[in-house]
Amino acid sequence: MYFDGHSDLIYDATRWRLAGETHVLERRHLHHLRGGDVEGMVLSLWSNATEDTFWRTDPRGADPVWRREQMLCALEAELRESPWLKLVRTAAEAEAARREGKIYAFFGIEGMESIGTDLDQIDHYADLGARMAMLTWNEENLLAAGAKADPQQGLTAVGRAAVKRMQRREGSFWMCRI
Repeated sequence: MYFDGHSDLIYDATRWRLAGETHVLERRHLHHLRGGDVEGMVLSLWSNATEDTFWRTDPRGADPVWRREQMLCALEAELRESPWLKLVRTAAEAEAARREGKIYAFFGIEGMESIGTDLDQIDHYADLGARMAMLTWNEENLLAAGAKADPQQGLTAVGRAAVKRMQRREGSFWMCRI
């Protein structure tokens, strides 16, 4: 059995759902997950709009909040349509889902561009079940410099406040102390 520590299935489901499809995870991915002996994964919400993403084809795609909301709606719909998939928050919940024969999924955030400086969104993510979060993807945003940004920048003041807020959410986010 395998655990996929980073899955972009929310992104893919959003793309197909915006094109009118439903049951995307079941129809397009379940056979691969079962065939690959995947028992669990981290479903990453990645809403960046680089030039090689489907977001560029929609005029609303320039808005990071709109992208995030589309992905959250797709995730919610896919979870309703996928009785074989269980969103979990703890190792005990993951083990229970595995015993029930379900694929379990933790919810993670890959890049937090869409929160801007609204740190209340961290609580929103945690309340939705997010258990891990990266401040950036490769880009620079209002929180920090990513891999493609100036390596000297590091965390901004807002980014430091965001990390502290995640740390205060005891048991919510897996984070190293800074």
